[in-house]
Amino acid sequence: MQSGKIKIFCILLMSFCNIFTITVAQQLDEEENYQHLIDLGIGVLERYFYKDTTWHVVQPVTGESVTGMINFIRKQPLDTILGNIHDALEEPGKQFVYRLPEYVSDSLSVSGYYPFTMLNHDLDQLQSRLRHKFLEDEITVPLHMVTGIEEKAGVIPPGQGKLLFDKKLFTLPDSLKSFEVIPDSLLGSPLDFMRLQKLDSLREVFIEQKRVEYNDSVIWAYRDSIIENYRQKMFEQEYDLT
Repeated sequence: MQSGKIKIFCILLMSFCNIFTITVAQQLDEEENYQHLIDLGIGVLERYFYKDTTWHVVQPVTGESVTGMINFIRKQPLDTILGNIHDALEEPGKQFVYRLPEYVSDSLSVSGYYPFTMLNHDLDQLQSRLRHKFLEDEITVPLHMVTGIEEKAGVIPPGQGKLLFDKKLFTLPDSLKSFEVIPDSLLGSPLDFMRLQKLDSLREVFIEQKRVEYNDSVIWAYRDSIIENYRQKMFEQEYDLT
């Protein structure tokens, strides 16, 4: 009989909580309502399980479990605990546990341990070997990297050597400079005219020499840059794979 009364009372209590919850939910936002319901539920449990002396727990184990759960929630809400754990897991390199030095074995006696000094020594040896192989010894560059090197280097085409002098990369010697206006004194005889023709010819030869000289320099510079970049690339690639 007493058990039936308790059941009826529990049903009435739950009905009261549901009605009260609907009323509160209309007045509070979701978060406040959630916290209020938790506090209300804890209050009910506290009353019937250990605060109200008119009520007694049938099974002590159940009472202890309820009391432990209440203390746990009172101390720190579950959502806060889960949030802290989630934040810790998201932090890169987060350390969760450690041992005191007196409980840690000597690293030198651990199987597979690679001493720091030995690691540095082996890395130095590796770098030295790869440096000789890729940065100092002769190396063969793939053909496609040097194909069409003249166009890639930006050489000056034949007949356009004057561009080098217009850009002030080279300067004509005074003896080869042309006259802006040829004076009449130089056109008085066939000999003077021949001298002007020879001067023009020498000037063209000089300009062509400088064009070839310039093209050779840019081709070699471009070639050296290709080789140097290839050497460095192969060195880094081999070092990373080792």
